[in-house]
Amino acid sequence: MAEDLHIVMHVPKTGGQTLRDHLQTKLAFHTEFIHLGPKGDSRAKQLGLAPWAERSPQERAKARVILGHDASVFTKDLVPGERTVKYCGMLRDPASRMVSHYNFNVEFKWVRAGKDAPDWTWWYRGQKRNFMCCWIWENFLREPAESVTEEALYDDITRLLSSFWLLGVSERHQAFADALCADIGIESTSGVRVNAAGDRYPQRAVTTPEIAEAVYRDHPVDKAVYDWVLARIDQNAAAA
Repeated sequence: MAEDLHIVMHVPKTGGQTLRDHLQTKLAFHTEFIHLGPKGDSRAKQLGLAPWAERSPQERAKARVILGHDASVFTKDLVPGERTVKYCGMLRDPASRMVSHYNFNVEFKWVRAGKDAPDWTWWYRGQKRNFMCCWIWENFLREPAESVTEEALYDDITRLLSSFWLLGVSERHQAFADALCADIGIESTSGVRVNAAGDRYPQRAVTTPEIAEAVYRDHPVDKAVYDWVLARIDQNAAAA
């Protein structure tokens, strides 16, 4: 029987790095576990490996779990053979995700580049409306987001997520990790999160009621889809 292929969509700042760091210790990195993102690409290059998409069909057929910002609905086409594809992914409360994105982005793109940290208000004004859903649309579905209406964006993203084998939210990260790891056949994560503000780098902003209100107002599709995912998780748990 053909082995399942798990493809994990990694929306920025939703807990994907915790999964990445765990999976690379439990599966053969670059063979069974493929990380399609900057870290996976750089580590492969250090080892003298070709980009994963350019490796032989025999090598690509060994993949069991693929995760990363560069994974998409088309990634499955790079894995030869008959496989049951299980799409997985997490979303995050839009306000919490936006604040986390600010803390990460300011540290690594500004401060560590020798530039002064911008304040929250200035930085927030430059963020794309409905960031999560537009990211999924552009990066996972590989569609141009400029012309899509908010109604169509909501319909298409919820339709996509309805086809996922496993959905989660960052606020319930451990439940998602437990289900994913159990299906893969490896032990789950320890519950310790990596790459969190206040741990590896300063927490320059926190989610206040005022910030949450503004984010929910300015990113209505993200909030609606997040609420839809939460409801679906609860319904599935009740059914189980």
